[in-house]
Amino acid sequence: MQYIDPLNIQCKHCKNFRNYSLIELKKTNVCCKFCGESLAYVNFEMEAKQKELVIEMWPGNFIFDGFDAFDLDLELISESEFDNIKNISDLIEVITSNIDSDKNVEDYFVSLNILEPLLKCNNYKDVFLMDLSEVARFTCTNE
Repeated sequence: MQYIDPLNIQCKHCKNFRNYSLIELKKTNVCCKFCGESLAYVNFEMEAKQKELVIEMWPGNFIFDGFDAFDLDLELISESEFDNIKNISDLIEVITSNIDSDKNVEDYFVSLNILEPLLKCNNYKDVFLMDLSEVARFTCTNE
């Protein structure tokens, strides 16, 4: 996520607006240039918005990565088929029904590093039935 640099911020305390560089805002000790109150909350809000965007985009990216892993031509997938992919099991079903291969699609997803934290604590079949947005919340971390 890109922000305008400098970013015009309104202090929650004194209500004054001022431009702050993104470098300044990433510091937890940044203060309002008018009243001196902390603006650390701005950095936390920016990080939260960025994480929400990543989580929102994650399911689509995960689906496309799955298609790419099996060289699946997107032209073969109907819009309704794509829209009905709600979890990993649905994705496996779509991929399996559209490839001419003996590859084990399920094994591919079990072996993904990104799912490892979830698979350590849960049966893979349960993970595969979780909504992709929930999987995203468990696998996406702030960096």
